Amino acid sequence: MEITQKYIARLKSRLVINQKTNCHEWSGCLRLGYGCMSVNTEGKSKSYLCHRIAYHVHHGSIPHGASILHKCDNKKCCNPEHLYAGDARDNVMDMVERNPKWLSLQKKKCKTMASKSRKITGIIAKSILIDRRNGMYVKDIAIKHNLGKTTVVYFLNGNTYKNKFKFL
Repeated sequence: MEITQKYIARLKSRLVINQKTNCHEWSGCLRLGYGCMSVNTEGKSKSYLCHRIAYHVHHGSIPHGASILHKCDNKKCCNPEHLYAGDARDNVMDMVERNPKWLSLQKKKCKTMASKSRKITGIIAKSILIDRRNGMYVKDIAIKHNLGKTTVVYFLNGNTYKNKFKFL
């Protein structure tokens, strides 16, 4: 990802510092609660999650397949001190550590896939959603979870579950 000074300045201009939490909160457009910003590279415009841009600028390149996680649990936060690279497992473990009842609540709420193949379980579903929210491509998500690309697309579109994951 090639981020120029122009985009860094734009990112900084849209951040509001929350004095209570020291979160640098994005005040621009949101996608699934996360700040997002368009960046033009090589004549093409692409939307990036702002916390990923902030991480990249302050910590260097993001490892392939990694998620950028928030220590503060604030999706709008772009404070580099609150961000760290991890995977879906790290994210789930972080949630369980902050709220020990989280996992048991998810087990009650998660149902296995309604289709005959039953490839996607509740924990995998959560991981898929986290990966997608963090900008991972559908193809890479499918490879990571040993699923077909179409299965992942159907799941993300809400076509393969009887009950949509409103709690996620």
